[in-house]
Amino acid sequence: MTHYDRVKRKRLADLLVDEGLVNKKVVLAALREQYETKKLLSTILLESEDIDAFDLARLIAEQYQVPFLDIEQYSMDQELMREFPAALLHVNRIIPLDRFGNSVAFACQEVPSPEVHAELRDTAGGVFLFAAFSRDIVTRLEENHPWQAPEVVPSPENADAPEGSENDSAWQSLFDSANDSVMSDMDEP
Repeated sequence: MTHYDRVKRKRLADLLVDEGLVNKKVVLAALREQYETKKLLSTILLESEDIDAFDLARLIAEQYQVPFLDIEQYSMDQELMREFPAALLHVNRIIPLDRFGNSVAFACQEVPSPEVHAELRDTAGGVFLFAAFSRDIVTRLEENHPWQAPEVVPSPENADAPEGSENDSAWQSLFDSANDSVMSDMDEP
């Protein structure tokens, strides 16, 4: 088991509720939006002001056992940053800080998913994570590695589907199943 596997044992949604930072209803609404927009859960909650940046960074640092770093005081290596796709960094709110031998230290808003972690590892070699404030990550990315998010458009198969159609009911069934799973997970001790 790698350090990353140990770190990622508990889902952010569960931690937020367990710590009393947001209630289950808010988390479920954010999870629904996450499913629809593919944004990070933490980004949704920060944008809606359901959590603040300090509480999120503290939670990430404490619960996932990654140190906090004030990247506002850190100089950026633009060459290192350009080794990673801008979309990967912006969407996942991750910023490469420095290379140490065959490893790269990254500041993150939330611990990346296993898929994103694997992509970072494929490019960087080893990966070290630091928690940082989202606004500082976004500012540094915009200054040093700009990227414009593509406009979200409906998928072709669902674009013309009227409300109440098969596609709508399939999505609702999927959401209901996920909702039941989240709720049962949150009820376990």
